[in-house]
Amino acid sequence: MTALTLPRLTGVPSQFMVPGDSTWCSQLLLSLIDDGAMLPVDFAGRPTSAAELLKNALRRHWLEITRGERIFRWNLGVQQMEWPTTGDYAGCPWLAIYPPPPDDDWFPCQPYFIGPAITRLESIMEGLGQTVLAVFFDALVYLPGTLSPRDTLRQCAFTHWHGCSDENEALAEMAATDGITVEQARETYDIPRRADLFAGMPEWVPTPRRTLTDAQVREAAACDEFARQVIGAVDRIVRIVHTNGPFADCGHGESECDSVAWCAWFRWSPSDGAPRILDDWANDAMQGEYIEAATAVPCLPGEQSAATWLTRMRATAKLARAVENLVNLIGERA
Repeated sequence: MTALTLPRLTGVPSQFMVPGDSTWCSQLLLSLIDDGAMLPVDFAGRPTSAAELLKNALRRHWLEITRGERIFRWNLGVQQMEWPTTGDYAGCPWLAIYPPPPDDDWFPCQPYFIGPAITRLESIMEGLGQTVLAVFFDALVYLPGTLSPRDTLRQCAFTHWHGCSDENEALAEMAATDGITVEQARETYDIPRRADLFAGMPEWVPTPRRTLTDAQVREAAACDEFARQVIGAVDRIVRIVHTNGPFADCGHGESECDSVAWCAWFRWSPSDGAPRILDDWANDAMQGEYIEAATAVPCLPGEQSAATWLTRMRATAKLARAVENLVNLIGERA
């Protein structure tokens, strides 16, 4: 029998590979290798699979990133997410930061009360507490999910006030919609009042501004030891923000979901209205698409590669340690 040479058809592959659960794992591993993010130590123990080798490499990176953490306890997760997202990220691996499981006594995580310290700073010089708080809140934006009075106000406006600035404006809209008076709407709907939300809290707390000049801040530092320590911690945060970037993307916007996980909770006082507002907002969020990660970022070749994100997380972690130093001064742990 004469063997026949079969023609090769243009465009038809000679091999077919069916994607499996580990395809994304191999892609991420190859990306780290291509970007020079692997070291010989990652091969210790002779890993028998791509998943095991990837775990070794990510563990090494993460231990280096989180070394010395005291307040922001971050756990790294990597997987192929099934969240609703844009087509560009469908099927790609995601890196996510998860907070540790909360203690039974706290929801959603350990709270720190900042009211007494900020009030003390205001007594030293009017505007000092607000200026410190403005820097603090701005620094939190760079870190994996946290909660602050700024978030409480936003959550209340979204959940209870339908985007309005207070309950009076919201009740007026609800009364008009229902064809009733504002007083009838007030009796019908259990809606938080702005006055209750800000009980014992200055109006500027959720949206603080840097009201003092540098010279005024130095004057406050010169006349009070506590102010000097706080201002020193603030100075370090500002220096890191201006000199150590770029920082890692620590958001979750690409997932197109609300996050119901946070790494720290900064409240004004034990009597503030934050727990109820957070509980109501989280219940609403969990009726739709939500994630239980404080950070969730897709990894693609180039600017959004895993190696780039891990490198930038080192700068983010340096900022986090500086923020922790400030929290040690102005936060009272419950």
